Amino acid sequence: MEDENQVKARALVERLLSVPEQAAEFIDDNVSSALPPGSTIVEFGPHGTAYWTKTLEIKAIQASGTPLKYFLKVNHTHAGGQVLEGEFASLEAIHRLLPDFVPKPIAQGSYASDPDVHFLLMEFLDLRGDVPDVDSLPAKLAEMHLKGTSPNGKFGFHLHTGPAFLQGKYGQSITWSSSWEALFTSMYIPVFHWEQSMHGKDDEMQTLFKSMIEKVIPRLLRPLETGKNKIRPCLLHGDLWDGNTGTDASTESPLIFDPASFYGHNEYDLAPWNLPRHKIYRPYIREYQRHFERADPKEDYEDRLLLYRQ
Repeated sequence: MEDENQVKARALVERLLSVPEQAAEFIDDNVSSALPPGSTIVEFGPHGTAYWTKTLEIKAIQASGTPLKYFLKVNHTHAGGQVLEGEFASLEAIHRLLPDFVPKPIAQGSYASDPDVHFLLMEFLDLRGDVPDVDSLPAKLAEMHLKGTSPNGKFGFHLHTGPAFLQGKYGQSITWSSSWEALFTSMYIPVFHWEQSMHGKDDEMQTLFKSMIEKVIPRLLRPLETGKNKIRPCLLHGDLWDGNTGTDASTESPLIFDPASFYGHNEYDLAPWNLPRHKIYRPYIREYQRHFERADPKEDYEDRLLLYRQ
């Protein structure tokens, strides 16, 4: 039998997933006002699939006659709006650094017709139906990591960029920290509490969680910031599995999207590539290492990737 926390957690997920159908059946005034002045929307409709949002393609024409295409994401609830705010900030950070690596973010906000419905508008990019090539994505990601330095030299971000279910009560902390170990720990704890709220308490899992916090995380991350070792905070995508990548159909260059960015250890972004079920896997990690060397101590590298998979 589910306890009160499980009931509340499942209710939260159900509400986040139940984006009103009518929210994607028209273009709200706050969305249309974000288009270039004089633009006319000529067509819009569903495009692609997403777990937490409704997604649409918008076709418009500028006053000059130039055709435009946009991608619109729509969700609802306060937590959902915070997720889109975080994604917009993430896209802005990456686009400033490497404008050909992500869609250009245009606007983010709430519907004029319903303040509980939120949107994210970005440029529409035509994609090829495959993951980026092993010769292109790792090099581009390494370039982002090498160039994307933290504005204040610390780990973290200026707002929350994680999943909707880690908003509010489960408040995953992405606030600024001078320590990668401290930031990672503050991100890890709410994930465990969320899983516990969904599946119920388990004594063995509680014991393992205590060991992770007190032993495993310090053992693997503290050496990265001890003695001569000093990793620097890099701009991360934050959720770089193959479903969040693509190839630009016109330029054939790699693209990434749906970021949940923050400044952290660059190896964090490689963790999803260590899963055999993904299309982007170990060869991509090996290619990445040609552009960004493993951190010291190198003998802990594989264990760090396992930890970052969390």
